[in-house]
Amino acid sequence: MKSIKTLIVTLIFLTGIQKVNADSINSNSSIQLTETVLLQDMEYKDFISKQNLDTLTIKVADKVELESGKRDYINLIFPILTLILGFFLNRGYDYFSQKEKIKKDGQRWITELRCLEQPLQDQKQSIEDFLKEQAIDKFDTPELKINEILNCEIFKSLDKTNLLKYLDAKNKDFYKAVEFSNSVHGFISSLQYISKTIKSRFNEYIENSSKHFDLFNEYLQQLMQNIVQYGLKIEQTTGKNPFEDLTYKQIWVLVEKFILPHSEDGNIEVFSFQKNFIVPLNDLISKNRLNDDLREMSVITSKCNMEIKALRMEKRYLKDNFIKIISYLDKSKQNLDKLIEKIE
Repeated sequence: MKSIKTLIVTLIFLTGIQKVNADSINSNSSIQLTETVLLQDMEYKDFISKQNLDTLTIKVADKVELESGKRDYINLIFPILTLILGFFLNRGYDYFSQKEKIKKDGQRWITELRCLEQPLQDQKQSIEDFLKEQAIDKFDTPELKINEILNCEIFKSLDKTNLLKYLDAKNKDFYKAVEFSNSVHGFISSLQYISKTIKSRFNEYIENSSKHFDLFNEYLQQLMQNIVQYGLKIEQTTGKNPFEDLTYKQIWVLVEKFILPHSEDGNIEVFSFQKNFIVPLNDLISKNRLNDDLREMSVITSKCNMEIKALRMEKRYLKDNFIKIISYLDKSKQNLDKLIEKIE
């Protein structure tokens, strides 16, 4: 490529020299003609008649005019030849430049595909670590690392046409090149879907869990108010301390042990709370199911329990989805290795 550029510059330089030489020849010719006439006049002014001098002048003028015509012809042809040669050299330069660009773009596609190998493995490992922590019977959301490179945004900046041309030049088979190109784009679309699914499923889990947890807190507040009202009603109807009532006392023991310690920080772990508070409370209410004063408490307790179950279902739903995504990532890694092997 550098030799072509050098040749073009040399031609332009030679054209300039040709023009300068032509001007110099014209100038020198006129000087030589003047000197010839003057010399002849000085040496032979006593011997040459006016008629002979005119004849000599005409012959010299004819010779100069002939030489001048030849120079004009060369000056006319040479720029045209230079222009034609420059045109073809320029087309050749564009051809080789485009060819080089196609090669670089094709290699860039392969490089970017290779850059997905490690992120695929890392994403799989991240999800597996997340599921191990989530398997603990505790309402807590572990950290999930998401590899943004798997969204394949980088490929939007690459030239798809040059990829096809690169594969065609490499395989010498246009239909095979089209097949490989479609495989590349299909793989990228599949990986984009997986990346999008990971984010959407995780975000849905966070959003839905937050809704259920907020409802649980709301029902828990209602439950506490109902327990206090139940104690007041016992005191109003019997005139005794509500703690003398066995059922109320048993309920209050649960409150005192599992709710009051978190009255300030609100840090109640809902799954253990379900086992330690909700289930025993339901048992007490069931034993006293004929007590109409406990009916509303029973309804509220059931609502709390339903929201905790919903939180468990959200965890299970996310786990099932992530297990499927792990299998998709495994398959994508295998497909990527095969794809790179085909197009390299």
